[in-house]
Amino acid sequence: MAIAHEGNIGSARDSMGTTVAVTVPAGGVPNTSHLIVSCLSDDPDATFTVADDATGGSNTYTAVVSDNSQDPVLYVFKCDVTNALAQNDVITATCSDKGGIVIHVEEFSGLTSTEDGTNVGTGTSTTPSSGAISPTNAANLIHGTLNLLSDAATVTEDTDTDGGSGWTTASPFTTQQILHPAYKITTSAVSQTYNPTLSGVDTWACSIIALEEAGGGATGHVGWMGLTGVGI
Repeated sequence: MAIAHEGNIGSARDSMGTTVAVTVPAGGVPNTSHLIVSCLSDDPDATFTVADDATGGSNTYTAVVSDNSQDPVLYVFKCDVTNALAQNDVITATCSDKGGIVIHVEEFSGLTSTEDGTNVGTGTSTTPSSGAISPTNAANLIHGTLNLLSDAATVTEDTDTDGGSGWTTASPFTTQQILHPAYKITTSAVSQTYNPTLSGVDTWACSIIALEEAGGGATGHVGWMGLTGVGI
């Protein structure tokens, strides 16, 4: 089955606690879908875990990339949904340290759990970069996450189209801190790097992951677009 972006489930921020959550909107998430959860913390050394309250039991969220060597901390999780999520179920990120924390959740179909390259970079500049990966599979989802320490800069999306489609921005979170996710879908195996640019200097963490296309048999559904929320 071809890879498809089914929608942005939501994003949220909490400025004082150790948990932040998004609520699944109407339509739910079927047990054939795949979730990518990006997390940000402004507390160095922080770590994240992710869980949900699906009726059949929490799905498993596996950290694909992480970097907590500086502010902002970046974690990206993958989840192959085996227990369907219904409307009003909750996906929660738990952080080891209090501070400003952000979660962003996207739904995809047509994927396997097989990783075909990951990387993460950090720095302070106007030119974030994930560093390169070298996928060996032609049909992949390439996913990038950019975390910024503040919301002062404007992000310009990476324009690279090597290997397939161009990058599509996936409803970024832009209040007090920026969590900017994007994705592209490839049809040939070529080196990939996620390189958005900034209007001004900021401290950043930037990741890239590749997940392989499924051989078939999965079923997608009509997704929602652009739902966001702010934690209290």
